[in-house]
Amino acid sequence: MNDNNNFREMGIFKVSLPRELYLGYDSYSSFIVVAESETAARNIHPGSEMLITPERDWDKSWIKFSDIGKLIVEKVGIYTGFTVLTEPKILLACFHAS
Repeated sequence: MNDNNNFREMGIFKVSLPRELYLGYDSYSSFIVVAESETAARNIHPGSEMLITPERDWDKSWIKFSDIGKLIVEKVGIYTGFTVLTEPKILLACFHAS
C-alpha cells in the first residue's frame, strides 16, 4: 500500500496499430505505456506522451485522432515500480526510421 495521496494504480499496456493503419517509414507502429486505463493508453502519442487531439493531426508519425478507436490495446501487467506515477509514461516505442 502506498501512503501518497496522489497514488493511482497504473496498468502496463501494449498499444499497436492494426495492419490497415500501418504508416510506413518515419512512424511508430507500437509502444508500451504505463497508464491508468486502456482509454488513457489509447490517447497517448508514443513519441511525446502528449494526448492525441484533433489539433495534432498534422503529425505524420502516428495515427489521426479519428483513428484512435482502431488501435489494438492489451493490458500486459500492473505497474509496481518504486516511483509514484500520476501521468502516463512511455516505456518503449517502436519507431521505423527511414
